[in-house]
Order: sequence, then structure tokens, then C-alpha cells
Amino acid sequence: MIFLARPNAAPTVAERALGCQNAIAVTGDSGIECWTEFGNPSQISFVSEMLSHHRPDTFVCANDYTAAKLMTSLNTLGISVPSQIKVTGMDDIRYASMLQTPLTTIHQPCLELGAAAMTMMLSRISHPTMLARDCLVNFQLVVRQSTDPSSADVSTGNLRDPGVDVFSVSPSRN
Repeated sequence: MIFLARPNAAPTVAERALGCQNAIAVTGDSGIECWTEFGNPSQISFVSEMLSHHRPDTFVCANDYTAAKLMTSLNTLGISVPSQIKVTGMDDIRYASMLQTPLTTIHQPCLELGAAAMTMMLSRISHPTMLARDCLVNFQLVVRQSTDPSSADVSTGNLRDPGVDVFSVSPSRN
């Protein structure tokens, strides 16, 4: 498996790569190897080199844009998604379901993320000495054909880890 991101990606991409590594470690399957690669998924020579060096069966991409570009390159190289290599993204942007092979992805709840950020900012303004804190917002896995060749239907599942505190935040006027 390869976690793929473009160079100079957002700071959150490093956390996504670490999350991918941690998820594999939790499975306890020592047969799964995960490499993190940074490069241009549209550059055929880069993709070809990754394939020959690591021989992956799966790509977890830092975002849907990277996944879409990678799937185009794989197609150019004559590699079938998902029968030869499975590809996932993160974001669930509008065109993820409209790609030639609809993309499995993590749906980001943008409204909830924005509300959480605003609530935390207002709390910080009201309490400037408050310690920094993390806020986790739940997500949905949207399974599409890029990982499952036998299913043309879109299904969603909640993958919240019961060991992680996830809360929803509503803007308040307090």
C-alpha cells in the first residue's frame, strides 16, 4: 500500500499519512506494508517508478484530486482500477462519484468543520489563556467502484473509532 500526496501539500496531509500508518498497525497484520510517497500523480515516470519499486495493490491518496490524477496515470499505463490496483481518496469532492471509475473516499463534513472552527475561535477570544485543544468531527466512508469491482452501488458507513472522542459542535451565542 502507498499513501500518496503531492509535494508541498497542506500540513494536515502529514497527519493523514500518520493516520494511515496507525490504522495498519492497529490491524496487527504484519504482512501489510505502507509507504508514504510525495510526488506528482500526473507524472507517468513517477507513477511507473513507484509501481516497479513498491508493487502496491492499493493507493490511499491524500485527497480526491490526487486520486483522480493517479487513476488517469494508471489508466495511461494500462493498469485497471480496481481490478489491478485499488485507489481511495479523501474529501468526497463533487466529481468523485462522476469519475470514469467512481472513487471511494472519506466524506468530510465541511459544515460541521466550519462550525467547530468558529466555536473554538469564539471560545478562544472569550478565554485567551485557554490551552490549545483538538476537535475531532465524525466522517463517513463512501465506498464506490475504485475499491470494489463487484459493486456499482454507493454505500456509506460510519467508521468512527469507539476509542476516539468525537463531538458535534453547534454555533452558540454564549
